[in-house]
Formats: sequence, structure tokens, C-alpha cells
Amino acid sequence: RPHLPLYASYHPTMEDAIYVTPRWAYQVVTNDDNSHFLGGSLGYARQFSPKITGMVEGSYYLPSTQNTTTSNQVYQFGLGVAFHLPR
Repeated sequence: RPHLPLYASYHPTMEDAIYVTPRWAYQVVTNDDNSHFLGGSLGYARQFSPKITGMVEGSYYLPSTQNTTTSNQVYQFGLGVAFHLPR
């Protein structure tokens, strides 16, 4: 599912970031109908030290499948950790 995220963020402090990410994903299914996923994510990142950043993110998508009229919704929630390598 290739996707195209575009990030916009606000940094109230040097350690905190709030970001929004509109997304579009496309799913190719062999011998079946392809799907588009239109949605976005909202997240928060906190740098705990010069080497570690923690993140929490929630996402919402409205999938649309060719030749189908169903209206499903997809929700995702994630936690992450970024380890910063020395320069």
C-alpha cells in the first residue's frame, strides 16, 4: 500500500511536537478490485533526551473499493520510539 503523507507540525517547546498528517493510500489487489484510502493522522511527539523521542498517533481512514458501495471505516492507534544516532 504505497501512501503519500504530508506532515505539518507545531512545536510549543523544544521537546514537544503536535503534528497532523493528511494521507492517501492506494492498494492494488491481484484478481480483485483495488482500493483507495483517504484519511489522516494526529500525533504527539516528546523528546525525552538527545537520544530518545517517544510518539503516540491516531489515524482515521475512509476506504473506497472499486465496484463496491460499502462504507467501512478504519481506525489505527500507534506508539513509537525514535532513537537518534550521533552525528
